[in-house]
Amino acid sequence: MLSKLNDPLTVSDPENRPVSQAVLLPKNMGNRGQNELSVRATFLELARASTQVRFIAYHYRRSGNFVFEYDDEGAISEAAKIGEQVIGLQCLVRRFPELGVVSAAVPTHATMATGSVVLNISSGLRRVIYVALSEAVAAPLQAKGSIGERIEVLSWPSDQDVLCLYDRPGERGDVGEVTRAVERSVLNPGRSEIYGTGRAMSVILDLLALRRLRS
Repeated sequence: MLSKLNDPLTVSDPENRPVSQAVLLPKNMGNRGQNELSVRATFLELARASTQVRFIAYHYRRSGNFVFEYDDEGAISEAAKIGEQVIGLQCLVRRFPELGVVSAAVPTHATMATGSVVLNISSGLRRVIYVALSEAVAAPLQAKGSIGERIEVLSWPSDQDVLCLYDRPGERGDVGEVTRAVERSVLNPGRSEIYGTGRAMSVILDLLALRRLRS
Protein backbone atom coordinates (compact mmCIF):
# COMPACT_ATOMS: atom_id res chain seq x y z
CA MET A 1 0.00 0.00 0.00
CA LEU A 2 1.21 3.48 -0.81
CA SER A 3 1.74 5.60 2.28
CA LYS A 4 0.14 9.06 2.39
CA LEU A 5 2.39 12.08 2.79
CA ASN A 6 0.02 14.98 3.15
CA ASP A 7 1.03 17.00 6.17
CA PRO A 8 1.61 20.74 5.56
CA LEU A 9 5.24 21.67 5.97
CA THR A 10 5.76 24.81 8.02
CA VAL A 11 8.92 25.76 9.88
CA SER A 12 10.11 28.90 11.62
CA ASP A 13 12.91 31.28 10.77
CA PRO A 14 15.38 32.60 13.39
CA GLU A 15 12.97 35.47 14.18
CA ASN A 16 10.16 32.96 14.89
CA ARG A 17 8.05 34.01 11.92
CA PRO A 18 6.12 31.17 10.25
CA VAL A 19 7.82 30.01 7.07
CA SER A 20 6.01 27.81 4.56
CA GLN A 21 7.31 25.77 1.66
CA ALA A 22 6.23 25.50 -1.96
CA VAL A 23 7.65 24.22 -5.23
CA LEU A 24 8.22 25.94 -8.56
CA LEU A 25 7.20 23.73 -11.50
CA PRO A 26 8.44 24.81 -14.96
CA LYS A 27 6.46 23.66 -17.97
CA ASN A 28 8.16 21.20 -20.32
CA MET A 29 11.66 21.47 -18.85
CA GLY A 30 13.87 18.57 -19.89
CA ASN A 31 11.02 16.67 -21.55
CA ARG A 32 12.10 14.38 -24.38
CA GLY A 33 15.14 16.46 -25.33
CA GLN A 34 13.33 19.80 -25.08
CA ASN A 35 14.54 22.67 -22.90
CA GLU A 36 17.49 20.67 -21.59
CA LEU A 37 18.85 22.83 -18.78
CA SER A 38 21.20 22.04 -15.94
CA VAL A 39 18.92 21.61 -12.94
CA ARG A 40 21.62 22.63 -10.45
CA ALA A 41 22.70 25.70 -12.45
CA THR A 42 19.05 26.74 -12.78
CA PHE A 43 18.55 26.33 -9.03
CA LEU A 44 21.58 28.49 -8.26
CA GLU A 45 20.39 31.18 -10.65
CA LEU A 46 16.93 31.15 -9.06
CA ALA A 47 18.51 31.53 -5.63
CA ARG A 48 20.59 34.50 -6.81
CA ALA A 49 17.65 36.21 -8.51
CA SER A 50 15.20 35.88 -5.63
CA THR A 51 14.54 38.40 -2.88
CA GLN A 52 11.09 37.62 -1.46
CA VAL A 53 11.52 33.84 -1.56
CA ARG A 54 14.41 31.58 -0.59
CA PHE A 55 15.10 28.69 -2.94
CA ILE A 56 16.49 25.97 -0.70
CA ALA A 57 16.56 22.71 -2.70
CA TYR A 58 15.73 20.96 -5.94
CA HIS A 59 14.67 17.47 -6.94
CA TYR A 60 17.23 15.58 -8.99
CA ARG A 61 14.85 14.89 -11.91
CA ARG A 62 15.52 17.03 -14.99
CA SER A 63 11.88 18.16 -15.15
CA GLY A 64 12.84 20.91 -12.67
CA ASN A 65 11.20 20.96 -9.23
CA PHE A 66 12.56 23.81 -7.14
CA VAL A 67 11.62 24.03 -3.46
CA PHE A 68 11.44 27.44 -1.81
CA GLU A 69 10.46 28.97 1.51
CA TYR A 70 8.21 31.99 1.85
CA ASP A 71 6.55 33.92 4.67
CA ASP A 72 4.18 36.10 2.62
CA GLU A 73 1.46 34.94 0.23
CA GLY A 74 2.46 37.71 -2.18
CA ALA A 75 5.75 35.88 -2.67
CA ILE A 76 3.98 33.05 -4.50
CA SER A 77 3.36 35.11 -7.64
CA GLU A 78 6.84 36.58 -7.30
CA ALA A 79 8.34 33.08 -7.37
CA ALA A 80 6.49 32.22 -10.59
CA LYS A 81 7.59 35.49 -12.18
CA ILE A 82 11.23 34.95 -11.25
CA GLY A 83 11.05 31.38 -12.50
CA GLU A 84 9.79 32.47 -15.91
CA GLN A 85 12.46 35.17 -16.17
CA VAL A 86 15.31 32.86 -15.19
CA ILE A 87 14.20 29.68 -16.95
CA GLY A 88 12.42 31.18 -19.94
CA LEU A 89 9.46 28.81 -19.55
CA GLN A 90 5.99 29.16 -18.10
CA CYS A 91 6.02 28.21 -14.43
CA LEU A 92 3.42 27.19 -11.88
CA VAL A 93 3.69 27.11 -8.10
CA ARG A 94 2.12 24.68 -5.69
CA ARG A 95 2.24 25.04 -1.92
CA PHE A 96 3.13 21.87 -0.04
CA PRO A 97 -0.34 21.57 1.55
CA GLU A 98 -1.84 21.69 -1.97
CA LEU A 99 0.44 18.83 -3.02
CA GLY A 100 -0.68 17.03 0.14
CA VAL A 101 -4.26 17.19 -1.11
CA VAL A 102 -3.10 15.64 -4.40
CA SER A 103 -1.24 12.89 -2.54
CA ALA A 104 -4.30 12.12 -0.43
CA ALA A 105 -6.35 11.62 -3.61
CA VAL A 106 -4.18 8.75 -4.85
CA PRO A 107 -6.11 5.50 -4.31
CA THR A 108 -4.93 3.56 -1.29
CA HIS A 109 -4.28 0.44 -3.38
CA ALA A 110 -1.70 2.23 -5.55
CA THR A 111 1.82 0.84 -5.22
CA MET A 112 5.40 1.68 -6.17
CA ALA A 113 6.98 -0.22 -9.07
CA THR A 114 10.34 0.56 -10.70
CA GLY A 115 10.26 4.08 -9.28
CA SER A 116 6.71 4.89 -10.40
CA VAL A 117 3.39 5.09 -8.58
CA VAL A 118 1.20 2.55 -10.35
CA LEU A 119 -2.41 1.42 -10.21
CA ASN A 120 -3.56 -2.01 -11.32
CA ILE A 121 -6.90 -1.70 -13.13
CA SER A 122 -8.94 -4.19 -15.17
CA SER A 123 -7.04 -3.37 -18.39
CA GLY A 124 -3.60 -3.60 -16.79
CA LEU A 125 -0.97 -1.62 -14.89
CA ARG A 126 -1.13 2.18 -15.24
CA ARG A 127 1.25 4.92 -14.08
CA VAL A 128 -0.24 7.72 -11.97
CA ILE A 129 0.61 11.15 -13.39
CA TYR A 130 -0.10 14.53 -11.80
CA VAL A 131 -0.93 17.58 -13.93
CA ALA A 132 -1.02 21.08 -12.40
CA LEU A 133 -3.08 23.68 -14.30
CA SER A 134 -2.66 27.45 -14.49
CA GLU A 135 -6.34 28.20 -13.85
CA ALA A 136 -9.27 26.68 -12.02
CA VAL A 137 -11.63 24.65 -14.18
CA ALA A 138 -15.34 24.69 -13.33
CA ALA A 139 -16.72 21.30 -12.36
CA PRO A 140 -18.93 20.93 -15.49
CA LEU A 141 -15.84 21.41 -17.69
CA GLN A 142 -13.60 18.98 -15.84
CA ALA A 143 -12.80 16.07 -18.14
CA LYS A 144 -13.53 12.58 -16.91
CA GLY A 145 -12.61 9.15 -18.18
CA SER A 146 -10.57 8.63 -21.34
CA ILE A 147 -8.91 11.72 -22.85
CA GLY A 148 -6.48 9.95 -25.15
CA GLU A 149 -5.48 6.60 -26.54
CA ARG A 150 -3.46 5.74 -23.43
CA ILE A 151 -4.64 8.40 -20.95
CA GLU A 152 -7.51 8.48 -18.51
CA VAL A 153 -8.50 11.08 -15.92
CA LEU A 154 -8.52 9.41 -12.51
CA SER A 155 -9.74 12.37 -10.42
CA TRP A 156 -9.61 16.11 -9.80
CA PRO A 157 -8.17 16.65 -6.30
CA SER A 158 -8.88 20.37 -6.84
CA ASP A 159 -10.17 22.60 -9.63
CA GLN A 160 -6.54 23.14 -10.76
CA ASP A 161 -5.05 19.69 -10.15
CA VAL A 162 -5.64 16.50 -12.11
CA LEU A 163 -4.60 12.90 -11.50
CA CYS A 164 -4.32 10.74 -14.61
CA LEU A 165 -3.62 7.12 -15.44
CA TYR A 166 -1.09 6.56 -18.21
CA ASP A 167 -0.42 3.43 -20.17
CA ARG A 168 3.01 4.61 -21.17
CA PRO A 169 4.69 3.14 -24.26
CA GLY A 170 8.13 1.83 -23.44
CA GLU A 171 10.11 2.29 -20.25
CA ARG A 172 10.38 6.10 -20.22
CA GLY A 173 6.99 7.20 -21.46
CA ASP A 174 6.21 10.88 -21.97
CA VAL A 175 4.60 12.89 -19.18
CA GLY A 176 4.25 15.72 -21.71
CA GLU A 177 1.80 13.55 -23.65
CA VAL A 178 -0.43 13.42 -20.57
CA THR A 179 -0.14 17.17 -19.99
CA ARG A 180 -1.10 17.97 -23.57
CA ALA A 181 -4.12 15.68 -23.38
CA VAL A 182 -5.32 17.40 -20.20
CA GLU A 183 -4.80 20.83 -21.75
CA ARG A 184 -6.85 19.87 -24.80
CA SER A 185 -9.60 18.44 -22.64
CA VAL A 186 -10.24 21.73 -20.80
CA LEU A 187 -10.03 24.15 -23.72
CA ASN A 188 -13.26 25.83 -24.73
CA PRO A 189 -14.10 28.95 -26.75
CA GLY A 190 -14.18 32.29 -25.02
CA ARG A 191 -11.78 31.64 -22.17
CA SER A 192 -8.09 32.31 -21.82
CA GLU A 193 -5.65 29.57 -22.60
CA ILE A 194 -5.06 27.15 -19.76
CA TYR A 195 -1.67 25.52 -19.59
CA GLY A 196 -0.33 22.81 -17.39
CA THR A 197 2.77 20.95 -16.35
CA GLY A 198 2.93 17.26 -15.48
CA ARG A 199 4.98 15.16 -13.11
CA ALA A 200 5.20 11.49 -12.24
CA MET A 201 3.39 11.06 -8.94
CA SER A 202 6.57 9.61 -7.46
CA VAL A 203 8.18 13.06 -7.80
CA ILE A 204 5.35 14.65 -5.81
CA LEU A 205 5.78 12.07 -3.04
CA ASP A 206 9.53 12.75 -3.01
CA LEU A 207 8.90 16.48 -2.64
CA LEU A 208 6.46 16.03 0.23
CA ALA A 209 8.90 13.74 2.03
CA LEU A 210 11.85 16.05 1.26
CA ARG A 211 13.43 13.02 -0.37
CA ARG A 212 16.01 12.93 -3.19
CA LEU A 213 16.49 16.69 -2.91
CA ARG A 214 19.77 18.49 -3.44
CA SER A 215 21.01 21.98 -2.72
